[in-house]
This record gives sequence, structure tokens and C-alpha cells, in this order.
Amino acid sequence: MTTSRLYLLLDETLPDEQIVQDLSDIIWNDKELKGINIELNDEWKFVPENTPISIVTKALFKEYYDIPFGTYKVMVAIGRITNNKDELTAEYCFATLYYNDHCQLFSMDFHEEIR
Repeated sequence: MTTSRLYLLLDETLPDEQIVQDLSDIIWNDKELKGINIELNDEWKFVPENTPISIVTKALFKEYYDIPFGTYKVMVAIGRITNNKDELTAEYCFATLYYNDHCQLFSMDFHEEIR
């Protein structure tokens, strides 16, 4: 099996559209606020509703022990992406999303830098 076939299977199992929709449903669920405040390094950053979300990495993990961090991990950029000299930055922040083996989002972590 080739890497491109594995990528195709990963995309079929956990589609990009599902990931963007899952995150959007959570962070922009309060329509009155027109955005969300995200805590990053003890400071609050307001992210307006309908800010672009771009997938940076998506991975399937085979874990040999019962580790509660999920089967799938996805890192997304929230806001415009800038690529300066091999350093990727996001306009607002990055988020790592954790999915279980049923492709259900169960946890997320926001961070300023790519991880």
C-alpha cells in the first residue's frame, strides 16, 4: 500500500469538512457573541465568527497502551496562514483536536505556535 492510498483512506475516514464543521460548531455556537474569546498564555484573544479554519496536519495513531489522547489528532490554523522562512503562523492561533476511534471530537487545545 502506498502513502497516497493511506492519505486517501484517512481522508475518507475523517473528512476535512467534518473537522472544520466540528470545530465551527463548538467555537461559534453562541450566535449573539459573533465570535469567541480564546485563552492563550493567560491572555484572551477574540476570534470573529466565520474566521477561516485551515487543516495543517491530520494523523492516525496506533497506540499500544490505553492512552486517553485519541486515535486521530488534527492541527488546524484559525485565521489566515503565513509562511515565513519555514515558520508557519496563524492569524489568531492553532488548535489541536483529538478524535476517538469513532471519529468523534472529544477534546481540543488552543496554542499560539505550531506543535
